[in-house]
Amino acid sequence: MHPTTFSFEQHLSYCFHKPCQPNDLPVDLHNPELRPILHLLRRDLEGLYGAESETYSHDSMKPPFILLLGMLCGFDLLSSMYYGEESVSADYRRAQELLDRNGFSIHLHESGKKFRLFLTKVAHLDEQEAAFLLVLRNSVVHTYSLNLDKKKYRDNSIVIDPPIDQLLKIEQLGNKKKYILNLWELKKRFLESIINLQDLLRDSLPGSEERRILMNPVT
Repeated sequence: MHPTTFSFEQHLSYCFHKPCQPNDLPVDLHNPELRPILHLLRRDLEGLYGAESETYSHDSMKPPFILLLGMLCGFDLLSSMYYGEESVSADYRRAQELLDRNGFSIHLHESGKKFRLFLTKVAHLDEQEAAFLLVLRNSVVHTYSLNLDKKKYRDNSIVIDPPIDQLLKIEQLGNKKKYILNLWELKKRFLESIINLQDLLRDSLPGSEERRILMNPVT
């Protein structure tokens, strides 16, 4: 079966299919060329951070940078499928003001607006966490310079995968800041956002042509 003939429900089910062995996939996905990007990403991430059901551990994730890259790409992919009830354009000014207020030297483009909205509305990150991950995503995924703060904070540092029980901790060290990111908590938020987005898509205009087309890029 060709992807363009899938129903909306099939697109939704296939796109959000959990990691599994190839033989356990639906027959339509036995052709490797039809396997959804999100499914493939989740499968490969399990090979790095363990089963999705595995909860918080004080043991370090390995390799942490590749895991960070994978999860940020995952958030990026999910945000591309998100169309919130509120207008992205209408939310732009508040998002830009938030970044400026937190000292993040970055100008939002359309994908950045959707990414930040997704993190706050679907992944339920707070505004500061969303602002930080937006800047980190631009640097790690899209190779922008890492503008974490204004000129007076050029010597900021980032520590990932520390033994802390929160997603993001910021320490002020004189005129410098240390951003501490917990990858186990990021994994939890990433997986929760997958479930939340699937529910949102299922409940919004089921069967509509617009939603079916929306799923096409990832099938």
